[in-house]
Amino acid sequence: MRFYIDSNPSSSTTSTSSDSSPTHNEDFVNNLQMVVYDESREERIDFLDSKNNEGSSHDGSQQVLVSSPPATTHADTKLEAVEKVVVSLDSLMDSMDSTVQDIDSRVKSMDSRLGSLDSKVEQLLNVQTFLKHDFGIYKRGFYDWMETVAANVTSSQTSLEINLVRQLTEQQYQFANDLEFVKMQLVELVNNLKETGDAKKGEG
Repeated sequence: MRFYIDSNPSSSTTSTSSDSSPTHNEDFVNNLQMVVYDESREERIDFLDSKNNEGSSHDGSQQVLVSSPPATTHADTKLEAVEKVVVSLDSLMDSMDSTVQDIDSRVKSMDSRLGSLDSKVEQLLNVQTFLKHDFGIYKRGFYDWMETVAANVTSSQTSLEINLVRQLTEQQYQFANDLEFVKMQLVELVNNLKETGDAKKGEG
């Protein structure tokens, strides 16, 4: 912004005169004002209290004018730099969006593969469960068959033992009867021999 003093010729001449009195200088200071110029309006700002300016005329007031500078190429350069940064950020965001989409695609592919692996693992678990179930059935069947065989062997052994004991008993009984018959035959033979001997002695 620019600052400059605006005054009329009469007041300027009076203020620069070598024989000016101190009172007039005080009036000059009291009438000092700042005027701010912008694009639409003008504002007048008193440096000192307005009570001290009541006696001064408008023509003798000193003004400081403040105006806004026009647009410069420096601001345009900054604006272009900002636009370049925005364009760079947009490009970076587009690149990040592309990267995120690529990552999403890879994640979806990994999810699909994991789903396939989960399905295969589930199938293996089902096969394992089926094999365990079948093995349990085969195991129970084998144990039942072994128990049946063991029961049959035990029953056969018991029956065989009973048969053997019966046969041994019968054979022993038969052997005793045969031995008794042989004894009776021997006794009869001995008696016949005695009778024959006695008869021969009687004839002699």
